[in-house]
Amino acid sequence: MKIYNFASSSSGNCYLARFNNRINVLLECGIGINLIVKKLLELNLTLNDISFCTISHDHKDHALSKKDLIKRGVKVIESDYLAGDILVNAIPVNHGNAKCNAYTFNIDNERLLFATDFINFINKEDLKKILTTPFNKIMIECNYSDELLEKIEDWSKIRRQKNTHLSLNGCITYLKNMNLNKCNEIFLMHLSDALSDELQMQSLVYSTTRIPTRVCLKKGGFK
Repeated sequence: MKIYNFASSSSGNCYLARFNNRINVLLECGIGINLIVKKLLELNLTLNDISFCTISHDHKDHALSKKDLIKRGVKVIESDYLAGDILVNAIPVNHGNAKCNAYTFNIDNERLLFATDFINFINKEDLKKILTTPFNKIMIECNYSDELLEKIEDWSKIRRQKNTHLSLNGCITYLKNMNLNKCNEIFLMHLSDALSDELQMQSLVYSTTRIPTRVCLKKGGFK
């Protein structure tokens, strides 16, 4: 399995997961359709090569090109999905007032967790499955540093951030309690422009898990 980052921030989110070098899945489509096409071409792919796209929720920075993808024949998934060797489970998560899902993928026996824009998993049984499943790769939000958030004087912004996004401490807590025996790569997503420290987050997650950790950069690629 290979992961590609096209964009990752509150300005737009879009990723590609390639399973067993044959099944290509878009994760979010929060950037313009032309930019998605351009990013795919850089990988020698077109929209015809995309099996489907999953969307966590309908906020613009995650679903901007939803209608354009559908018009161009790309299946958009917002719930459970089963087709042949493809099993996708939508896991409800708390993201303020928005209806939002994390996703687990089991495709050709490669397992991926994708969880962004959330503070916790709503159902205890779902959480138990997340913590016990041996994922090969984990893509998880690491939106802000608690230390940087505490320096803000705007309490409404502090409340909004804590009620909608996962902090570095929250991210590490989840990872420490997960079954990481088969995990070979962790991806930190959706970092806040003003409230994150890329190197600190990468360093702390790696030192905690001892698993190669990559930060998804705002305009694509990784640190």
